[in-house]
Amino acid sequence: MYCAPAAIRVVIAASTAIAGVTLPTPATAGDPAHLCQTGSPRLRPVTSVGVPAIDRFVAKEHFEIGAEDVAIKTVSDIFVWYFDIVEEQVPAAELKVYRLTESSLDTSIIADLHDQHETRLSQLWALLTRQGHGEAGPLLTDGQSNLFYVRDGQGMLWTLSVTWTGGWEIDIGSIGAAYPWRAGRQVIAR
Repeated sequence: MYCAPAAIRVVIAASTAIAGVTLPTPATAGDPAHLCQTGSPRLRPVTSVGVPAIDRFVAKEHFEIGAEDVAIKTVSDIFVWYFDIVEEQVPAAELKVYRLTESSLDTSIIADLHDQHETRLSQLWALLTRQGHGEAGPLLTDGQSNLFYVRDGQGMLWTLSVTWTGGWEIDIGSIGAAYPWRAGRQVIAR
């Protein structure tokens, strides 16, 4: 799907408002036409997915190897250390899924997403429960990473890489890492 650059979208919106023309809007939340807000050539909109509000989420009760509802294959020790967190009163959200079209550093991806890059750990879990055993859905299940930007209990932002390889592998990386994510990976954001 082609997304016109932000400046062009502003001109089109202003021109149609002046002319009194109403343009069609996307029929469903899953229609990627409404995802064009990044204006980044490196992030191609794929879909969007709603996640419900979550009253209370205790990470250590969910991210366990061998859990029945979600097949977790591995969990990084660093993840266990930093994400022993509790989230409360997480509002419902519409998460957007983007495909990387070129190799990119986290810092570039975050800049392209502006202030919409962060998700919550409970929202990541909500998506995992929908594809707990590698079922089809918004997350990649072909061995390529799904990337989430999530804050730990101390407020530090991390990249969480979630990959299906016959079970979910949960890994963590520093935002300042000097190696890029290859094209084809997915980024999940607000």
